[in-house]
Amino acid sequence: MAFARSASACPGVLRIALVGSLATCKPVPKDADVLVTLEDAAELGPVAALGGA
Repeated sequence: MAFARSASACPGVLRIALVGSLATCKPVPKDADVLVTLEDAAELGPVAALGGA
């Protein structure tokens, strides 16, 4: 959730969706699938930098 909160503050981010096993009833998801929708002119750098955290 920290990534979603931080990414939502990045310029050009339109939507963040948590998908895959996080969106199911699995008690212990093994990964996180995140779909980030950006404006056409948005810079990817600020969002990509958050992925290493």
